[in-house]
Amino acid sequence: IIVSVILPFLVSGFGYIGVRIFNGRQGFFNVFKPITYSLIILTIYSLIMIIFAVIVPFNSIPTDNLTPVSQEQAMQMWKDYLMQPGAIINMLINLISLVHVFIFSIIGISKFQKITKSKAAFALILSAIIALAVIILFVIISYLANPGSFVGIPSV
Repeated sequence: IIVSVILPFLVSGFGYIGVRIFNGRQGFFNVFKPITYSLIILTIYSLIMIIFAVIVPFNSIPTDNLTPVSQEQAMQMWKDYLMQPGAIINMLINLISLVHVFIFSIIGISKFQKITKSKAAFALILSAIIALAVIILFVIISYLANPGSFVGIPSV
């Protein structure tokens, strides 16, 4: 519940940084509104994926960080995964949802911020890159602070 309250503000904050770089001047809440609406669309797609997973079940790829696998074993696991119709449907719905949310966000931000759609698209891409950089930096700092807490990663 806490994440669902904080996530729209966090995503909108990174989006706002990108919008400000591309001269959006309409304020934070004019980024918050389209981003939040986009997250609602993402939630609807998640429900659709759950319904399809119940109708056409599939097994996920086993992930165990403690058991190393060879490249051939990993490729075989992916082949087995992709042979399941439910997995393919799930991946297609996921891809469609990402495209839909991205396009909806572009249209919403361009309208609310009164900038072009191309500026809104570049602002979203840049904000995603910034968010990814912050996450990577956070993981590196966390690892350096406590290397023993990362399972499967050798200590420095």
